[in-house]
Amino acid sequence: MNRFNWLIKRELWENRSIWLGMPIAAGILVVASLFGFHGVQELTLDPRFTPDKQAKIVAAIYLGITMLFFIWAFFQSFFYAVDALYGDRRDRSVLFWKSLPLSDSETVLSKAATALVVVPLVAMASSVIAQWGVAIVGSIRLGNTLLLDPTALLAGVAVSLYIGVIFALWYAPVVGYLLAWSAWAPRNPFLYAVLPPVILSIAEKLLFHTNYIGTLVGSRLTGVLTNGLGAERDGAFFGVQVSEDQVTVGGPEQLLGLMGDFFTDPALWAGLVAAALLFAAAVWIRRYRDESL
Repeated sequence: MNRFNWLIKRELWENRSIWLGMPIAAGILVVASLFGFHGVQELTLDPRFTPDKQAKIVAAIYLGITMLFFIWAFFQSFFYAVDALYGDRRDRSVLFWKSLPLSDSETVLSKAATALVVVPLVAMASSVIAQWGVAIVGSIRLGNTLLLDPTALLAGVAVSLYIGVIFALWYAPVVGYLLAWSAWAPRNPFLYAVLPPVILSIAEKLLFHTNYIGTLVGSRLTGVLTNGLGAERDGAFFGVQVSEDQVTVGGPEQLLGLMGDFFTDPALWAGLVAAALLFAAAVWIRRYRDESL
C-alpha cells in the first residue's frame, strides 16, 4: 500500500495541473463573483419568487458550479489517461521505473486511480470551495443570507460527492480503453484512441445504415449526465426546471431515485467488467511491449 501511495504521489508531482488547475479556477470564480449577482439581486425583489423558490434557484446555481468542475475533470482525466503510459515511453523513464521493484499492475492501477479517484476528489473539493466562497461573497454583496441557505449548500456538497462516485464508476472503461492505447501506441496515442470508434461508426452508417457504435460511445461519454443525473431532452437536469413562475429542483428523494436507477443499470456493471479487462490489457501491453517508439 505504501508503494501504491508513493506511485500516486509520483503522478501528482509529474502532473501538477491535476491538483492546481481546478483549485485556482475555484479561487478565480469566487473573485469573479464580486462583480456578479445582478440577476440574483433582482430575484430577491421579484414577488413571483417566494423564499422557497429562491432557495431552489440557489441550489440550481450550486449544481451548475459543480458541473463546471466535473466537466473540467472529464477532460483532465481523458487527456491524462491517454498520455499516462505513452509519456513514460516517450521520455524513456519507463526503463527506470521497470528497474525498480514495482509491478506493471501497480503502475497501471496507480494511473487509473489518479484519473478515476484523485481527479474527481479534486473536482469535488474545488466545487465545494467555489460554492461556499460564492455564497459568502454573494451574501456580502447582496446584504442578505439568500446564498447561505443551508439546504442549498448541503445539497451542493451532497451532489458533488454523488457525482464524484458515479464519475469514477461510469468512466472506468473509458480510462481503461485510453490506458490500453497509451501503453501500445507508437506515436500520438490521442489519434489512436479516437479514430477507431469514429471510423467504425462511419463505416457502420455507410454499410448498415445503423448507429449502434456511435450510440454506445455517446452513451458512455454522456452517461454521467443522462444515467446518473437524469438529464433529459426537454431540458430537465437533476429535476431542475426554471421558468418565469415555476422552479423545481430535485431534493433528497430525487437523488435517491437517481442513485437507485444508476446502480441498477446493467450498462454500469457491463462497463465495470469491460474496465477490468481493459486494465488487464494495459498491464499486459506494458509488460511485453517493445519500449522503442
